[in-house]
Amino acid sequence: MRMVFLLFDSLVRDLLPQYGGDPQALPNFARLDARCGRFDNHFVGSLPCMPARRDLHNGRLNFFHRHWGPLEPFDDSFVSTLRDSGVYTHLITDHYHYFEEGGWSFHTRYNSWELFRGQESDVWRGTATPIDDDIVDRFDPDVYDLTVEKYRRHAINRAYIRDEAEFSSHQSFTAALKFLDENQTKDDWLLHLEVFDPHEPFHAPMEFLKAEGIDPNDPIADWPAYGAPEYDARVSELLRKNYRALLRFCDKQLGRLLDAFDAQGLWEDTALVLTTDHGFMLSEHGYWGKSVMPLYNQISQIPMFLHMPGTAPGAPVKSLSQTTDIAPTILDAFGAAPSKDMTGRSLVPACKSGETGRDIALFGIWGGPLNCTDGRYVFFIDPDDPAYRSELFIYSLMPVDVKKPLEIADLQRATQHPPFDFTKQVPVWKIPSTGVQARGATEFMPIGSMLFDLDADPEQLNPILGDHMTETRLRAAMQQVLVQHDAPPEVLTRFSMSEVRSA
Repeated sequence: MRMVFLLFDSLVRDLLPQYGGDPQALPNFARLDARCGRFDNHFVGSLPCMPARRDLHNGRLNFFHRHWGPLEPFDDSFVSTLRDSGVYTHLITDHYHYFEEGGWSFHTRYNSWELFRGQESDVWRGTATPIDDDIVDRFDPDVYDLTVEKYRRHAINRAYIRDEAEFSSHQSFTAALKFLDENQTKDDWLLHLEVFDPHEPFHAPMEFLKAEGIDPNDPIADWPAYGAPEYDARVSELLRKNYRALLRFCDKQLGRLLDAFDAQGLWEDTALVLTTDHGFMLSEHGYWGKSVMPLYNQISQIPMFLHMPGTAPGAPVKSLSQTTDIAPTILDAFGAAPSKDMTGRSLVPACKSGETGRDIALFGIWGGPLNCTDGRYVFFIDPDDPAYRSELFIYSLMPVDVKKPLEIADLQRATQHPPFDFTKQVPVWKIPSTGVQARGATEFMPIGSMLFDLDADPEQLNPILGDHMTETRLRAAMQQVLVQHDAPPEVLTRFSMSEVRSA
């Protein structure tokens, strides 16, 4: 068995041709239907970036115990399992978070890896002098504040990225094509190709900007702030156009990969998995970005395509699936068993049966609201205790945040916690998280609890009031998932579910 696992970042499902997007703008995404099974009810798990990748590697939810951080020593990465069984694993990526303190232990699971630099605020170019005025003047001040380090760093990076071949996602796909060419006669390998696009900033080559009607002389407006910023109509439309332009660029790169599958006959003996970590809001419900607002379907319902050699694509799978199912799926494709701690399940059988066997998908962010869907209803639960932040703890052996270690003051108050059922009899640190931004928690917008019926209200515009039977049923299902994952007691208490722990 050989496999290409292609992971985009922030890929918006509703803009793909399969879900109402423009097939002429994205012809290569449209090509997937001829070769791949499609999972139409596929949802996220732990969010955002690195928590989602921990789910992908381990096949279990992790946002009950920890925020953003590396793989833990006791984690059961599917990559390690394949590597130990003799499958050669190779990572090609321009996702620079893998090489910060909060993500560094992921890439070392692979036999080999390649990194291409320059995305977003990657600390790539050593420019200590002020940015030239002619560059500063190109950035729309309603979107970019170049006194902020992340924007300044990005402005430096993009000064070195002009032609298409200089874009790191293009370089990543080029490296992937080289890997396929060099290994087309070999067996037992996994190529994990992961690109940061179409994550913000929506920086695309000029031809794709022009295809969306963006004037080269327009100010640069391609990095929306998360939340509900008050952009005027001009800026809002320019932001959406820039996202679509970058999506066109992603489509072209995907086409290069699909062309290689066609030319080398890889469909006969090479599996393909294509998905993303989460979506992105482009002003729906008045929000931009992810994480801080309710996890509407623009964020939580994501695309998932699977090609298995010897299996013709059938009707789209309507049964529920989620991110935690990816690791068991990849292991199953290689004939390997999931670890006992994986709670996801393989989607390979669903390519034929159309059924995944999943009744509920639970998703969320550490310290935030609890969310679930049964495929029809979506339920957002705000914490019952408005002072719940005083009961936040990080359970980890890896005391780091996104880009730096946790605060010494917090570590001085850490205590040793007995093993959880997935830590292989290893105790962990229980680290208080009293500060918000400095300690890794997201500053969520207050929303209250909401229930939506996706059949009657697919755009999630009208919360259902008074359907206590459905809320009770979903809450009971969520309780079982929390217990299955050995959620800390304060999480159960926070959502009034502690009675299940004692039952």
